[in-house]
Amino acid sequence: ERARAAGCRVLFDPNVRPELWEVDPAPTMRRMLSMTDVLKGSREDLGGDTLPTEPDELLDAGPDAVFLTEGDAGARLIAAEGSPWGRGEWHHGGYRVDDVADTTGAGDAFTAGVVAGLVDGTAPEELLGFANAVAAASTRFEGAMTALPDREAVERVRDGR
Repeated sequence: ERARAAGCRVLFDPNVRPELWEVDPAPTMRRMLSMTDVLKGSREDLGGDTLPTEPDELLDAGPDAVFLTEGDAGARLIAAEGSPWGRGEWHHGGYRVDDVADTTGAGDAFTAGVVAGLVDGTAPEELLGFANAVAAASTRFEGAMTALPDREAVERVRDGR
């Protein structure tokens, strides 16, 4: 609420894990969606009684852009008219990583790539490619936050190295 009041765009990565809640998480998740500009979700986050499964339902709930990660199949961006790119849908197939050490934190790494792209005003196709490369590069090392790559490591992934 404070971020919205200050004119900030709000990005929400729900990391839905209903088993960790002592109460039904659905009302809180729906409230968060109503205050969200950009949603980053995975297949595991959507569905059930917690969050809608369809991108249009997610957009109707509040965000103007929805990034859906699809593991090693890449990611999609579905955007409404009010998004920085206008209405549209884009997909990037991701990057092949042969030397995977740990996938913990790959979703958070993807989100970091999205934030960097949003700050830079990057076009959707380039933003998805960059965010997927950040996620892929992060899988080459163990740990979540300790595996976050620098731009050189991201470019190595994008170049197929």
